[in-house]
Amino acid sequence: MVEQFRNFVNKNHLFDRQQKVLLAVSGGIDSVVMAHLFARLELQFAIAHCNFQLRGDASDGDERFVEALAGELRCPFFSTRFDTRAYATRQGISTQMAARDLRYGWFEQVRQSAGYDLVATAHHAGDDAETFFINLMRGTGLRGLQAIPLKQGTVVRPLKFATRALIGQWAFDEGLEWREDATNAETHYLRNKIRHQLLPLIEELSPGFAQRLNTTIGHLSNASDAIDSLVENQRDALLRTAPDGFCLDLEALKLLHPVGFWLFELLRPFGFTSPVVDNMAKAIDNPTGQQFASASHQAVLKQHQLLITSRAAAITRVENHVFTSPEQLMLPGGIVNGRLVERSQLPVEPPDGQQAWVDNQQLVFPLTLRRWRKGDRFVPFGMNGSKKVSDFFTDLKLSPWQKANVWILCDGLDRIVWVVGYRADNRFGMTSQTKQVWVLRIGE
Repeated sequence: MVEQFRNFVNKNHLFDRQQKVLLAVSGGIDSVVMAHLFARLELQFAIAHCNFQLRGDASDGDERFVEALAGELRCPFFSTRFDTRAYATRQGISTQMAARDLRYGWFEQVRQSAGYDLVATAHHAGDDAETFFINLMRGTGLRGLQAIPLKQGTVVRPLKFATRALIGQWAFDEGLEWREDATNAETHYLRNKIRHQLLPLIEELSPGFAQRLNTTIGHLSNASDAIDSLVENQRDALLRTAPDGFCLDLEALKLLHPVGFWLFELLRPFGFTSPVVDNMAKAIDNPTGQQFASASHQAVLKQHQLLITSRAAAITRVENHVFTSPEQLMLPGGIVNGRLVERSQLPVEPPDGQQAWVDNQQLVFPLTLRRWRKGDRFVPFGMNGSKKVSDFFTDLKLSPWQKANVWILCDGLDRIVWVVGYRADNRFGMTSQTKQVWVLRIGE
């Protein structure tokens, strides 16, 4: 098991021995096995545990158990408690979804503040099958039927090589202790119904189904990757930059079949929903100036073209925008805005591509928002060395039209603070001394 774990991590380049990994440990068998595997390989890691306070004394018992496990493995330990039901009520979501939002948000906060490179969760091969059926029932497209990603941003899943049976057998053979969550046996939740009722029934009807399904999910993931590559090639060919946005060649689009599929995929970066794209597809044979909108863009059918503009197009003609006041960072039209908060008041949700959290003590005003330039360098968050912005774009496989629409936020020393929408600069990340944080985000 240890050798399989080592080989899987190395083969998929999930992390190396120099990187520090924060392990999400609930106390259940999967995360306990993951922690022991990290310890066996003498990797740099810490344990983080969330007490969602959903099971009374049992939740507190889990917290004590995981803290003791961290002591046994001689690694740092972080824990927190959430009023999960109250959060779910405020957000109007299920307790399961609330717990997911809360834990990932907190893991990211700890990762940044404590100086860890990655967060590792204990998803394994069996989770793919359950997620497949959940998304199938919800009617998602091909993307929803893929495997859970091995690496997603700063989150890695190093147990994806192992089945539930393999994990259980190794834990038993090694004499490991773990906590059993009674709710995992209940069938109130859809995932548990699939795990305990649907999958065993299908396995009974068709022995070996689980392995074949994992193979099929792998094929679907490969197919989706191939489709993404084809779409990107067509996007480069059909979508051209225009003064205030982009222009899609409708005559060339009509040569692709089915048109609705291609139109939806080509416009995915602009946030147009499926019903809106369906209406576009019906109207392209008779373009009469019809307009369509997403949260961030608008499109108009004109002759043989679809013109797409950002809602911030009116101000994108200006090359530079300078902000001299630390009180407010804002651009009309929603390119980027921000607010200064006490560290203790940071949102629960972690920063993603649409946000950046910046240590106010590191900033030198005025700030400037400008287009990226050749020769620009920054220190991508999570790295120590600098990198050319152009090389960063190449790593992300950004097309020319995507690069043309990127904004850069710089401080008064012309240091890049944020490649807007993609990555913050590591020099402005939070430290243990951080008191106030700029929460920067795209949109109004």
